Amino acid sequence: MFAREETIHIDASPEAVYDYLSDIGRHPEWAAQKLVMRPLGDGRFESSMTMGAMKARAVIHVDAAEPPRTFVYTADDNVSGPHRWTFDIKPEGAGSTVTLRMERMHDGLLLRILQPIVMWPLIGHPGVLKGLAAIKQRLEGPETQSAAASTAS
Repeated sequence: MFAREETIHIDASPEAVYDYLSDIGRHPEWAAQKLVMRPLGDGRFESSMTMGAMKARAVIHVDAAEPPRTFVYTADDNVSGPHRWTFDIKPEGAGSTVTLRMERMHDGLLLRILQPIVMWPLIGHPGVLKGLAAIKQRLEGPETQSAAASTAS
């Protein structure tokens, strides 16, 4: 199984980070690719992702929701199969450390070869970094900072 993770510090409480990340309907706000979400009910969603000429559809199922520490979901798409996405959130100072882990659930021989040397370095890793940076910006953005300043006054 192929798995990778990245960590980022966000100047927001674990509760605020968890609330944002666990709202799957908001994932298009920070996704690296163009993404559309549609709720299916029972903790499931359908996503449509566009990356250049490639289009993928996925059914997403929430596997674990443990506020404010852990949020896990599996996205099973018609292009590359099921992936598990895990967000671990830990308090650190006045903010949070977020570790995002991506795991490919099934690996055929071709994917075992291509994922670590082509797909992850060229598409996956840059996408994860872009997504984490967008999450950080959303949670630390001007609206959040001005709201925090007015609360402190």
